[in-house]
Amino acid sequence: MATEVKTFNTKKSAQPVGPYSQAVIAGPHIFVSGQIPAKASGELVEGSIADKTTACCEGLKNILEDAGSSISRVVKVTVFLTSMESFGEMNGVYEK
Repeated sequence: MATEVKTFNTKKSAQPVGPYSQAVIAGPHIFVSGQIPAKASGELVEGSIADKTTACCEGLKNILEDAGSSISRVVKVTVFLTSMESFGEMNGVYEK
């Protein structure tokens, strides 16, 4: 029996700028595309790593909630930093 697979987008998070969706729902699982620090309008967030991390987490939260889930159900996250010097500041926001 095949699992239904469908793409998902919400206007509450920045729209993809390429040929992909914000998320793919496969059965009970939701796979969210990488998030950049952008507002739902698509405007990039400037400022500190904390500001950018907050924007990424908000985008993820909005996608998951509109897809019928929540950030509390996330199993795996990968974070890419351009410098490990930013880790402490990023992690301070991420742990919230």
